[in-house]
Amino acid sequence: MAGLARSWRAPVPEQTDSQAPVPALLWRDSQFLRDWLNSRYHSFIDDLSPTFKAPSDAEALANLDGLVASGEDTLAVSYAQGLYLYSNSARVRDRAYRFLIQTWRREDNQYGLESLLATAFLHHDDDRVLPELALMLERQGLDTEALKLALVLHRSGRYTGQQVQLREQAMRLAIQADWPLTLHELTRELPAPERSGWRHLYLAEHYQVTPEPQDESVAPPVLAFWASLPEREHLTASAWLRQFHERYPGRWRWQDWPGGFAGELDRVNLHNPDLDRFYQRHRVAPDRPLALTVTGPVRLRLNARLLHQQRDSRLNDWLRVRHNGRAYRFPVLNSGVFNRHRIIGSDTEFPGRLAQVELELGPGQHQLSVAPEQHRALVQAEIETPAMFAASYLSAQNRDCFAAGAGRNRSATVSSRSRCP
Repeated sequence: MAGLARSWRAPVPEQTDSQAPVPALLWRDSQFLRDWLNSRYHSFIDDLSPTFKAPSDAEALANLDGLVASGEDTLAVSYAQGLYLYSNSARVRDRAYRFLIQTWRREDNQYGLESLLATAFLHHDDDRVLPELALMLERQGLDTEALKLALVLHRSGRYTGQQVQLREQAMRLAIQADWPLTLHELTRELPAPERSGWRHLYLAEHYQVTPEPQDESVAPPVLAFWASLPEREHLTASAWLRQFHERYPGRWRWQDWPGGFAGELDRVNLHNPDLDRFYQRHRVAPDRPLALTVTGPVRLRLNARLLHQQRDSRLNDWLRVRHNGRAYRFPVLNSGVFNRHRIIGSDTEFPGRLAQVELELGPGQHQLSVAPEQHRALVQAEIETPAMFAASYLSAQNRDCFAAGAGRNRSATVSSRSRCP
């Protein structure tokens, strides 16, 4: 565990003479998690510096309470970040930590929570936060990375009060990441009914096999849910999705929505050097919106970054979203370039601060388009999907998507058809 923890922390292999060296394979395998943690840690500490004169514990807590009482929420958060990072008092750090956790959970600020826990681990050497970090990785759809972390924590034996949850998370992630041998190993010592339930869940997830009757007292609840769903062919896509939403007992998470687009698409490759990963985004303009079709009920998230011509510029704009013929406007204020993201093949456009619009859409088919009113932007559409059975869920979306394009001219060019995965 100690060697693994060191491989997650330092940006380069560092160890003292008293420490066993970290194996090279382990170091390489930890690369993404190390980058992920460090990127969030550096986001937390940016623009923070210690005070010239450290206040007493009473003064520090009174200052924080005063900012909260006066409604200075932004200043209170920044002050709490500084206290948590630089205070020598465990009491002050604990108060600042609890305030930040409560504030960012109330605001549903997932990135803020990730940066706080990464700082707790990297800066304060607090490995109690690692189980929660494993859950955060899973929520982001990083199943393989979350599985590796959950396995290490479970096998370390150090989290005695969370062993059952860690094993269950590892089994769940082994299914989602399609690691059948790991699932076999994790379930080998389980009682036969429970072992059968988890292994049938793997078959249902990856091969759409209808599970045999299971003991519901020990089988994963999501397995009974899957067995009770009606056949998709017997319902419209919207009706089947409505039943899925009403009854699904598992976790939901955001996933890139690659299909259902119409019209010309300008896809660009974006490099994030902090994680050394590449992404595709849609480049849109006021006269070239991104048009897409989704089937409800569904939650959709539109992510937009205005494109800057200079890294030090500030931009204001409106994001115009059209839904079934009606237009809605969302302000994008004081957009700046606060990241190192780079568009491959372009040295004159820099993605600005992320702006998000979340839409909760009812049953039926929804035609949407999105574009800024003045500038160009990068846009990503995300759809909230179940952690289990996401492929079946998305295929129901695609059924209506294909139907929407079925009546189009078969000789039309690819760019003018409804685009589905």
